Amino acid sequence: MTTQRDIPRSIARVLAGLGLIWAFFLALPTIATFFIRGAWPFSIYLVCGYAVWFGWYWRSRRHPPRRLSIAIWISSIVVNLVWLVALVVADGERAFHGFLFDEQAFYFWWQLAVAIASAVALFFEFRILEDENAA
Repeated sequence: MTTQRDIPRSIARVLAGLGLIWAFFLALPTIATFFIRGAWPFSIYLVCGYAVWFGWYWRSRRHPPRRLSIAIWISSIVVNLVWLVALVVADGERAFHGFLFDEQAFYFWWQLAVAIASAVALFFEFRILEDENAA
């Protein structure tokens, strides 16, 4: 059973579209990290990012089982919060004093927006699950 207003699907569609830009620009750096000694943690993170992007794309096109959809959104939140925390730890003083218009600020706001959007989608996945169980 699907609802007429599948908000998580709409969010996934937007994130998959915007994520396509990131996927395009990060393709070569991702491959390069496999050949740089000591870069394996970053490689794993980038591969997880591609997995999340694929999850958004899949959720935007299909209606996977709710538990899988919930796993996609939880993964999205975790992957984006890891980078968000890394940015704050790396430059914590500036992060809490309102940096707005530089390169790191863009990454910070992107990660924050995606984590919030994923949390909203997760909330609505649970609402859809409740509606399905009540029917």
